Amino acid sequence: MVRSGLPSAITGGRGSSSGPYLLPWPAGPRRPLVTALLAAALWIPVLPHHRAAQAHPPAARSRLFLLAATAGRRSRRAAPAVLYTVGPRHNLVWVRSLGRGTDGLYAVLADTHGHLFLAIPRPQPTAVVIVHERHPDRRDIVALHPGRDQIAPAGVVAAVTAAGRSYALFPLVGPRAAAAGSRGAALLAVVADPSAGASRVIRNRWSLYRNVRYSGSFPLSPPPLRAVVRHGQAILRIGRRRVRLGAAPRAAANGAALTVAAMNRRFVVFTLARGRGRKRLWVHDRLAGLWWSLRAVPGTRGIRLFGPWVAFNTGRLLLLNLVDNRRIAIPTHGAPGEILAVRADSNVLYRIANRIYQVQVIGGQLGVPVLVAQGAPVWHVHWAFWSRAPR
Repeated sequence: MVRSGLPSAITGGRGSSSGPYLLPWPAGPRRPLVTALLAAALWIPVLPHHRAAQAHPPAARSRLFLLAATAGRRSRRAAPAVLYTVGPRHNLVWVRSLGRGTDGLYAVLADTHGHLFLAIPRPQPTAVVIVHERHPDRRDIVALHPGRDQIAPAGVVAAVTAAGRSYALFPLVGPRAAAAGSRGAALLAVVADPSAGASRVIRNRWSLYRNVRYSGSFPLSPPPLRAVVRHGQAILRIGRRRVRLGAAPRAAANGAALTVAAMNRRFVVFTLARGRGRKRLWVHDRLAGLWWSLRAVPGTRGIRLFGPWVAFNTGRLLLLNLVDNRRIAIPTHGAPGEILAVRADSNVLYRIANRIYQVQVIGGQLGVPVLVAQGAPVWHVHWAFWSRAPR
């Protein structure tokens, strides 16, 4: 079923000094007039000034944790990831280092279900550090033991089953996988639950790819899943193995290449090439059984998914709610920035350069942004979560 009455385009505004913006794209001869009216009425700019945070965190008795990391598998410099909280003067307070010395990070996986998986070291991970949002002080490291096989980066992703069990998936290609008669690939799945004991790593449970969680493209994220369409299904290829990810956009022809830009329990965002460098985004609401399309913004440097909110980084920070069609633009004034988190209560946490702000979405409007944290380490913060764990 194709969704009607919702946006079918994301376009860049002409003559705008602050970058692209999101617009509904109605059909018919009224398109220019309707587009202009919607552009004037629906865009919600963030107020230009910021004040220091004076209120309590959005959830009572919860603490904000920030994860900073500076090195990935292609970086020349390595440094461990560090978990911080925020001090009374908006400074970052060290909680603990994650990883081992200067091994560096291969990738960070966010399962959108209360866990962050940090694969270390680079360029070939042999262990996974798990950050539990309910227990951020817990030290939890699981060995991978890939042997002589190599991890295939195109299939590294998190998964959460219908029962709520969380995994980090690491496909292997190499001589051992080929010799095992497994179509040239094997799979290591790391269980997030520490109570799993000795069975923290299970092998070759390929059905877990039907429960993928991919929060999108951000620094140190694994590459997006690249699939091919076969008889209406998105098929991931690892070695000679074919893994079904789920339904593909109906507009994608058999054999077409597409990319999973982001995926959570309810929504999947696909990128489908249309020739001459053009791309279109297709959104699948799996709960409602609806499909609709968005035109990709030129210059988009990353897409992230936070519940029903999809975030675009195009020089401005853009948010689109896939349920009620609210659109929000946060100007960065030319500084690098990113959306770090969007809570269920519509609090948005975002970074601009070496400062982190928080702003509340109230209905169709934004409150005044408040300063949360600042300092040199903030440059490398790419993940955030709140926890009610005792101090």
